[in-house]
Amino acid sequence: MKILGINHDMYITSAALIIDGKIIAACAEERLNRNKLTRVFPTNAMNFCLKKAKLRLDQIDFVANSYNPSVHLKKFHPIYSNSRRFRGDYFYSVPDFLLNRDRQIKEDNDYSFQKVRLDNKELNIYYITHHLCHAANGFYLSPFKKSAILTADGMGEDDTTTFSIGEKNKINLIKRLKIPHSIGSFYSTFTEFFGYKPEYDEWKIMALSAYGKKNNQFYKIIKKMVKFKSEGSFELDQSYFKEHISNLPNFYTDEFVKALGKPREKVKTSQKEILILPQPCNKFSKKFVLTC
Repeated sequence: MKILGINHDMYITSAALIIDGKIIAACAEERLNRNKLTRVFPTNAMNFCLKKAKLRLDQIDFVANSYNPSVHLKKFHPIYSNSRRFRGDYFYSVPDFLLNRDRQIKEDNDYSFQKVRLDNKELNIYYITHHLCHAANGFYLSPFKKSAILTADGMGEDDTTTFSIGEKNKINLIKRLKIPHSIGSFYSTFTEFFGYKPEYDEWKIMALSAYGKKNNQFYKIIKKMVKFKSEGSFELDQSYFKEHISNLPNFYTDEFVKALGKPREKVKTSQKEILILPQPCNKFSKKFVLTC
């Protein structure tokens, strides 16, 4: 069985090819187009994987995408479905109209499936729930036969955090947390507050965090912004955060500024950040240069 996995529409888009359970090739698009943290469709990475295995796209059994759009088909959206931009929008509008008669999208829907046939080519596309992809990536590549699994990021569909149990080739969900309670959003808010680009520059804040000390004047203030619950979950105090409100500026609120002070002036970076690595880059080298 040949499976092509793609991650697109998120930063550091990528592709990977698995044949009969063995990883044949995997590549981030930024390594080929030289655009750091790129969010473009991973065409180059996909072609690299196919070329590595000497395969064409129509020889792939399944394409797997790391986001499940069917989760958002919870109610009918006449603005989207009645006002198409081009006829390719039928892939959304037709299911939306049909499901409007009898909504059957479950809250815990793990994937959606689409079969596309053009000429002699047939593509079987699975859209996998984002946090399930995270869980699978951690568990199936580990040496463990059974494990507790925790995933946490900004947002995948509606989920921000999941608690699961992995056993053999099964992953069973125990609990999920939903927006706006997100550790990723918490991280992005501070990224923006420090003058960096949120949902993009978090990796820089991760590096800076190594210089922090626990017993500082801000620790107790920040700790109050997150409430940890007895069963292991958490909630963000929404008087400080507003990332989930897309039509408002800034991820942080006035209360956030009152608590921590004036935000840092925004860092000016070039529009296109370039990653320069030696070719090939299979070992460390003094020639390694990172520009951003």
